[in-house]
Amino acid sequence: SYNFMFASFAAMGLYFSLSPTDLMGGALAKLFGIAVAGAMLAVFFPAGGTWWKERLRNGLPRLCIRVCRRKTAGLLPRFESGVRDLVLQFSSNALTSPEEETDMVRRAFAVGDLGRLMIEIRVGLEQKVFPPAEEALLRDLPEALARLLEKPDRRRLRTLLETLGARLEAPLETTDADTDGSFRADRPGGASCLLHLLERTLPRVTAAL
Repeated sequence: SYNFMFASFAAMGLYFSLSPTDLMGGALAKLFGIAVAGAMLAVFFPAGGTWWKERLRNGLPRLCIRVCRRKTAGLLPRFESGVRDLVLQFSSNALTSPEEETDMVRRAFAVGDLGRLMIEIRVGLEQKVFPPAEEALLRDLPEALARLLEKPDRRRLRTLLETLGARLEAPLETTDADTDGSFRADRPGGASCLLHLLERTLPRVTAAL
């Protein structure tokens, strides 16, 4: 708007009055217009209204989509701080009911588990910590999950869960040293652990969308 105003004032042959009365009148008219626009915004889109709450709720799956596609350097702290920020914004509004706050926290926990799991998978893939056979089971999951969260529907979810189930049935070699109860992605069978966690976490997230 400033560029348009400057261009109109700089036009050739433009009559421009430097009268204090005209300047004050124009300034008051602009202030009045801003006040009317603010009042209309407050009436139709009140702060803390339904649209605002839905915007914060929809921000959670968008964080997971970023986790699936952004660079992994510093991704975990940015993701966790983003989840906390959305929950705090939602809870700090006086119009938020206890039931809505509880629902938002439940969504945040589910999204947080899924996001951290996908970060672990992506970091493991980038650092080549998985055996080749297991890496093949995980390579396309981040993009598949991002597409599901962009356009969530039951068919996409069912397809992805069936894919996870089929990959969990794939035989993977393990040794006695890999069955001490601890988890490490670089051990044989580490991909199976991640796939099990993803299979359990994914329905919780999609149910909250």
